Amino acid sequence: MLVYKAGLFTLILGAGLISAQSLAVSLSSNCSDTLQSLLASPDAACMNLSPFLSLAIGAEKSIPVTVNNWLTGLCSSGTCSNGSLAAIVANVTNGCAQDLSSLGIDTSSLGGQMTDIVQQVYPTARRVLCLKDASKLCATQTLENLENVIGSLGSDDLSLVNLLGNIQKVTSSNVTNLACTNCTKEAMNIVTQDFPDIVSQSNIVQPVQNICGASFTDGNSPDGITETAAAGQFSIKLDSGALKEYTNLAVLLYFILAYLFAPISFV
Repeated sequence: MLVYKAGLFTLILGAGLISAQSLAVSLSSNCSDTLQSLLASPDAACMNLSPFLSLAIGAEKSIPVTVNNWLTGLCSSGTCSNGSLAAIVANVTNGCAQDLSSLGIDTSSLGGQMTDIVQQVYPTARRVLCLKDASKLCATQTLENLENVIGSLGSDDLSLVNLLGNIQKVTSSNVTNLACTNCTKEAMNIVTQDFPDIVSQSNIVQPVQNICGASFTDGNSPDGITETAAAGQFSIKLDSGALKEYTNLAVLLYFILAYLFAPISFV
């Protein structure tokens, strides 16, 4: 349940970081406004969300490149504080209450649970996202492996029609080449270490072993995989001149996003 709720929360958050023209979702006006402001918010600076703007405005069309740029910045800086995470969750749950409700999350009944869930899951998710195989981020490697099956991954592939077509290509391919890599094995190790009860209760181990073999869940770290998430807490250290430039950039970013989200069909 913990991972499920965090996944739905992330779905809403991610949906707002990509242009409405490329992603087949419909956000409420309140949620759209909330997510626009979030990209320029100091509370979300630790998330390094700016690469998604390049994808949204079409300056960068490759999803693997966008994800690589995002994670390179996220992993090289410190972690988000619990205060920043709480502020992000509060903004999204309040501004996107209607949208989360449509996904089965009643924010009024959750109280502080969503904040607790995100704060619990975030460190593990960051560790997994910042895994590297030799010199390449595992997330980038996985997306490039996916491209070998379905072709180039761009913003157009986020439309519902293209998503369904790509899913069919993946299911008809040799899924072990995508699912049973050293990267995914170490990701499984980390999730199992941090949430052993959830993994054991989810009945996921046996299906994974059926696909990838018993050794895939033995807990041993594969060679060449390293954790690269920087230690310490994220902070912005700016002098007065840089602070003025940062503020101007944030204002500009907000208005660009306001323009981008204007065509959304609100519900």
